[in-house]
Amino acid sequence: MEKAGLVKCLSTVSDSDLSIGTLVTDRHRQIAKTIREEYPDITHKYDIWHVAKGENNALCKNTNSHT
Repeated sequence: MEKAGLVKCLSTVSDSDLSIGTLVTDRHRQIAKTIREEYPDITHKYDIWHVAKGENNALCKNTNSHT
């Protein structure tokens, strides 16, 4: 579902004669792979909120496993 939405969105942008230089998304692996392999001209960045949330979850998990 995520990949289908991305492809449809990028197709719509392309059909409108617009280009995307940088795309910011969550950390969805399929999205990252699709951009990397099918859209190499687009720079892909992760939304910092999602990165911070993932790090926080990892820290909490590690902290809780040691108690």
